[in-house]
Amino acid sequence: DVLPTILTDLIFTKSTGNSVATWSDAIESIALFDGTTLVGSGIVTADQIQFTGMSLTVADNTEKTLTLRLTLKCPLGPGAADGQDFRFSIINNATNIIFGATGSGRLTTAYTRSSVDAKNIITVVASELQFYQQPITTGAGTPMTNVVVWATDSCGNRDINFAGSVSITSTGTMNAVAPVNAIAGIATFSGIIHTVIGDDFNLTATSTSVSPSVTPV
Repeated sequence: DVLPTILTDLIFTKSTGNSVATWSDAIESIALFDGTTLVGSGIVTADQIQFTGMSLTVADNTEKTLTLRLTLKCPLGPGAADGQDFRFSIINNATNIIFGATGSGRLTTAYTRSSVDAKNIITVVASELQFYQQPITTGAGTPMTNVVVWATDSCGNRDINFAGSVSITSTGTMNAVAPVNAIAGIATFSGIIHTVIGDDFNLTATSTSVSPSVTPV
């Protein structure tokens, strides 16, 4: 029909294999690009990404490849975590793909196009330690409740692949506490006892390659 195709609205939905429960907990911003040219900025909900009001023109008998770029929230919300995989789908129907009336229309054939599995995984790399479960002040000779340390990035997101050895020291006189190998980015210490009475002690958690964390007890 020699008419161009003019894309105005596009909706991405979750595809089979998506493991990010709530997209709006993970995505700070998202945009479509034609090369380096911004085509549109998306509105993110729990289950969809909506692009509206665009005007992308593709000449008759040609094609364009668009790039979807997103920025993650800092920190991630409760519905998103390290290691989870975004799977995006585009469904060819009158709701999810809308073209301008002055251009070529949409194919009536029903089809779905989905992103490739394991290509858009949230990846957290630990840079520091954080006391996730703070120690509770106890008397001398009394074991503390468990002290839990997380390996996180600068946003506080836990690195589930961190398995380094974590050590605990105190500015007070403490019993011998063996280092703990983190499991899925979590190191749990039990049986910490201060053997001499004192005030304003600090516990310090350390591990190689990440910044330490200090907390008062």
